[in-house]
Amino acid sequence: LTRRQEIVQQRVVQLVALAEANPEDDAIAEVLEDTKELLAMLAGLSAATPGGVDGVLARVDSFLRKPTIPIETLQTDSAEVTAEQLYVNQKIADLVSSAEIEQLDYRGGPALNIFFGPVKYYFNRSWSLSTVNLMVLGAMTVAILLSVYLLLTNQLRVRTRRRQPYWR
Repeated sequence: LTRRQEIVQQRVVQLVALAEANPEDDAIAEVLEDTKELLAMLAGLSAATPGGVDGVLARVDSFLRKPTIPIETLQTDSAEVTAEQLYVNQKIADLVSSAEIEQLDYRGGPALNIFFGPVKYYFNRSWSLSTVNLMVLGAMTVAILLSVYLLLTNQLRVRTRRRQPYWR
């Protein structure tokens, strides 16, 4: 759900830039309005059953691939199950939003590396969380492989010393 919202938000930004470059093109303005409506619909997406929510999300995916599908086909009438209930872990979302607020503290000072923050600051540069995680995983993998290599070469050296013939 969140990824779809991010994709739609990026598309809105792109369409706004296109609409500003071509103010006389009504087709771009119409697609922009449909995309904005889709973003609002995703924020409050609901259906009668969880399968209905999945069906609407599948239609959203088809709309994202081909925006000529009428936006009205994505609307649902009943509201027993929301997409937020199904796909959003509210506790984690609260922790992330709290971390973002702490990082954007108006009082200044050095940038903070909040545990649940989506951006980390190292060496006076901002890094995405996935980049930092990949660097940590890579460093740990290299450290483990290096320690296993050193351990095994040490054991091999000890065993080869014992096998020398005793009559020399």
